[in-house]
Amino acid sequence: MLPGRSLNSTRLDHDGEHPKANINLNLEGLLAKLEDPGQRMNYAWIRSRITRMWGGWLTGINALSQKQNLKERERKRVSW
Repeated sequence: MLPGRSLNSTRLDHDGEHPKANINLNLEGLLAKLEDPGQRMNYAWIRSRITRMWGGWLTGINALSQKQNLKERERKRVSW
């Protein structure tokens, strides 16, 4: 079994529970993570696509929040 797949490798917070998701609607914070001073054109197309689609993403998160309780949602393990 791969190391990330075992039951013992789940991340728990200091209370022994799975950490809750944090819904962040800050576009500038996301775009700041995609800035690389040495490689100006590297992420330019990704930043422009995110900026164009941001309104649709906000509409989607608002629709999802009406259907589900996002405050109790567990944080997904994207990278470790």
